[in-house]
Amino acid sequence: MQTGMEKAAAHTKDSFWLSWIRAIVFRVPVFTVLWWILTEGEAMLSVWTLVGTGLSVGVTLFMWPPDSWTWRLWPLIRFIPFFMWHSLLGGMDVAYRALCPWAHVRPRVVEFSFTLQKELARVFFLWTVSLLPGTAAIGFENGVARIHVLDVGLINMKKLQELENRIAGMFGQE
Repeated sequence: MQTGMEKAAAHTKDSFWLSWIRAIVFRVPVFTVLWWILTEGEAMLSVWTLVGTGLSVGVTLFMWPPDSWTWRLWPLIRFIPFFMWHSLLGGMDVAYRALCPWAHVRPRVVEFSFTLQKELARVFFLWTVSLLPGTAAIGFENGVARIHVLDVGLINMKKLQELENRIAGMFGQE
């Protein structure tokens, strides 16, 4: 007969292995599809597919073990149109500035204080902040992001806060 502590330990051990199995079952098809896209559908059943997919899964399991971070599905789904729209706006802004030499450029570096706690969420913020028109992330330290803007008149701290709130929702940090 197991004691309460033994049952808890067995449950923890089972959930540990279950999370690893779930991660592998999720990552293998994702990296297989990425491989298929990169090879343009060629050599899908080759040794290199197995090696590339296996190494990708192994490296990501080492770098981001299961349960080290989680995505929340509904906020992720809501983030996709936001991401696409701001990618389009950012691209149009770049095209406008490239084609119109008279476009106003007043570059600055602005600082944005994070409320995000997880480092991965902060890095994701820095990657996506460059989608906002005229912005590029420089880096962060001590909870403050440094963002280069082409025109100080374009930057809107409310947009940065909205982006941070969306990312917080995706990472379960609301």
